[in-house]
Amino acid sequence: MAKKILIIVLLTAHFGATLWAGPLEKLQKLMEKGDYEKAEKVARKSLEKERVNPGSRYYMSLLFLEERYHLYQVDSAYAYITNALSDLAVATEEAREELMEAGLDSSRFVAQRQQVELAAFARTESEMSIAAFEQYLAKFPEAVKKGRAIFMRDSLAFGQASEQDTWQAYERFFEEYPQSTFVPDARSRYQSLIFKDYTKDDKLGSYIKFLEDHPDTPFRKMAEEIIFERRTILNQWSDYSWFVKTYPASHLRKKAVDMLYYLGAPDSLQRLTSLHPQPDSLRSIASLQDRLLLPFLEGNKFGLMDLKGVTIIPPAYHEISEDYICGGITSDWLQVRADKTTAVVNRLGQVIVSDVEDIKEISAAVRIVYRDGEGFLYHSSGYQISGLTVDDAQELSNGWIAFKHNYEWGLITPGGYLLAKPGYTSIASQGSFILFESDGLFAISDVSEVAQGISSGLSFVYDDYEMIGDSLVQVFREDQESLIGRNLEVLVPLAAHQIYFDGSFWYVKDSEGYYLLDEFHKRKAPIFAEIEVNDGWLALRKPDAWMLLSRLGQESVDLLTGLDSVKLLLQHAAYVQRGDQGQLLFQNGLTRTLGAGDAIRVIGSQARESKASYLLLSQAKKQSVIGASGEVILETQLDEVALLTDSLFRVKKGKKIGLMNTKGKEVLPFKYEVIDEKNGLVFLLQDGKIGCLDLNNGVLLPSEYEMRIQTFGQYYEVKKGGKVGLVNGANKWMLPAEFDQLLKWNDTTCWVRSGTIWSLRTFENEVVLDAIRSVRPWFSVDGQSLAIVVGEDGHGLMTDTRGILLPMQYNDILNLGTEEAPLFFAEQHLKTAAFFVVTYFDLAGEPIRSQAFRPEEYERIYCDQ
Repeated sequence: MAKKILIIVLLTAHFGATLWAGPLEKLQKLMEKGDYEKAEKVARKSLEKERVNPGSRYYMSLLFLEERYHLYQVDSAYAYITNALSDLAVATEEAREELMEAGLDSSRFVAQRQQVELAAFARTESEMSIAAFEQYLAKFPEAVKKGRAIFMRDSLAFGQASEQDTWQAYERFFEEYPQSTFVPDARSRYQSLIFKDYTKDDKLGSYIKFLEDHPDTPFRKMAEEIIFERRTILNQWSDYSWFVKTYPASHLRKKAVDMLYYLGAPDSLQRLTSLHPQPDSLRSIASLQDRLLLPFLEGNKFGLMDLKGVTIIPPAYHEISEDYICGGITSDWLQVRADKTTAVVNRLGQVIVSDVEDIKEISAAVRIVYRDGEGFLYHSSGYQISGLTVDDAQELSNGWIAFKHNYEWGLITPGGYLLAKPGYTSIASQGSFILFESDGLFAISDVSEVAQGISSGLSFVYDDYEMIGDSLVQVFREDQESLIGRNLEVLVPLAAHQIYFDGSFWYVKDSEGYYLLDEFHKRKAPIFAEIEVNDGWLALRKPDAWMLLSRLGQESVDLLTGLDSVKLLLQHAAYVQRGDQGQLLFQNGLTRTLGAGDAIRVIGSQARESKASYLLLSQAKKQSVIGASGEVILETQLDEVALLTDSLFRVKKGKKIGLMNTKGKEVLPFKYEVIDEKNGLVFLLQDGKIGCLDLNNGVLLPSEYEMRIQTFGQYYEVKKGGKVGLVNGANKWMLPAEFDQLLKWNDTTCWVRSGTIWSLRTFENEVVLDAIRSVRPWFSVDGQSLAIVVGEDGHGLMTDTRGILLPMQYNDILNLGTEEAPLFFAEQHLKTAAFFVVTYFDLAGEPIRSQAFRPEEYERIYCDQ
């Protein structure tokens, strides 16, 4: 209806004022009357007469756009107005004047074309299909509604793609309509869906392939983070290096190389810096890594310096950790406070973590950072490992981190990949094994299995376990046992038996008896009633007899069978009995036949580290000590024989004790009540007096002293008349027994105390230094021993090679370095000026820094060791 009104308005505007003769006048009147059929005949007749006839074609367009006319046809209307415009462009000047007189200027033609286009758009919009809008845009490329048509077409096409909701559908859309306003949304959905499609199996290779095929994806950061976590699961140098080389522009490149640095990379620092995006920063950190740090106070703020007094971190902090006040700082994480902010900084002073309450070092690579009462896992390179709160953590042997969260343990990689959610009583590792505990039961896994995911694969069936080196684990369940090997191979199935290992072979005891396992841990056929084994022998008993064989592969020892009994004595000796005859059998093939009343026992050294042992054969009229090859070392009537050292026997005859060596020679006569040995000195007690035999140099001191004799350098400290002194190896006095205490110092002097006064004396009893109130041996470094000495004017420092290092004038002397790399803090209190003067000295006694502090400042820097 709106279109009809519009046409009437246009006609009225065109023809309402002036009438003119000819076809145009007729057409105008006929159109006003609504005599459309006659108007069509007039227009067509005019068109037949004149080939170029813009006016008649204009009216034909009006007719075909008139909905009341039975020939209403938008496409025909558009064709006529288009041709009318073409005719107008070539019409004669006379024809143009006639049109103007009829009110038909070019603007009327353009307006009609627009009306046709609007009608065409209304028709297209009513159809609401992509094809209709495509057809409209093709036929009316310059239409006023072109933009709207494009939007509607694109909207319908995007809707279709959205219904399919596949990356292929969105790809087709933005390839077909690249200028569409919906392209950003289509690309966004495309990127999301193609990422999901590529990685729907959630495998590492899929993420890698996705980035290879779509390097410009907006999901690159996410994909790289997943690849980093998955590829570095095993925490191996090669995996971090692979990531950096594969994705050199990644936002994780610095993190990967920083973690390599703490992993203890096999390559040099130069190699690491070639991988690092900030090589100068890494070099700077590395240059400070091994420097021992200690605090200093300047302007009431703390800084850190090295042992040479070089400022490493300028004084900028109001507080530092109390642990740092006494120096010896080796950590690369430093806890400081500036203003009201507590932070962790590195050795360059760069902030690693802010708002920190405390830190706990788990290992060189792992820390717990406490914030707001909660603990969080951090890698030493400064990256937070997990967002989970932790109560405790421990680093496993391969660098994985077992962490405790809400009283349960989980497992995570340094790169942040969660291997096992918290849910276990404990998690431990040894070798390649990972051992999980839950409710008192254990599950055995390994690095490879855990790395592949264990969410449902653990079987908690074992009560306990025992590691056999790093490649085997023995597990227990009630009365059952099993043996599990590398790669979780079950070597011996779980059953009601006992599994034993003896150095080079395994054997099992079950209800049928004992059986051996071969090198593949498979059961060997024979069943034995008993097995006895030591380092040298293997004895096996079938129901009726024993058999014995050497484990040392000695060709001189044949397999013995049909034995009534076997007793394994030593690695080199065993006792066997066949019938009424007993024999000692040695690894060299020698045998000794024993009589019915003979007794044999093992005598060994009391020293824990000694493996020396002998046999004592007791017969009716004599006793014999027999060596490893069956040789008789001693053969006499003895009351008691014991092995004192690997080469000495303590022998008792009657009530007296003497020493004999392994060659049967008497070392000390049988005249002592007590003989024992410690650290190479043999204690000798005779008639209540004490002597000693120094086994290291053969010195024998007679039993005439009152306390156990000790070595004192090249001399011996002895006590006589209640006082101590020194004698030499010839029992001659070096220092008379007139002192209360002796302290070793160097090869020419020693410290002696008489009452409360110490002096330094030569071994000729000449006084080197006197009137010392106390001597406190401290520690040794670079081949020299240090001691704090206190004289009338204060504390000093001495070395046994250079004498007085620091004069005795200080109130206190502390070591703020380590024993391997010392730095001395020496303080003098100037009471008249209410100042404390602190001087830092190096090991050469050279001052490297000196400061004066007021009492309140001194309290802040003083180390209360």
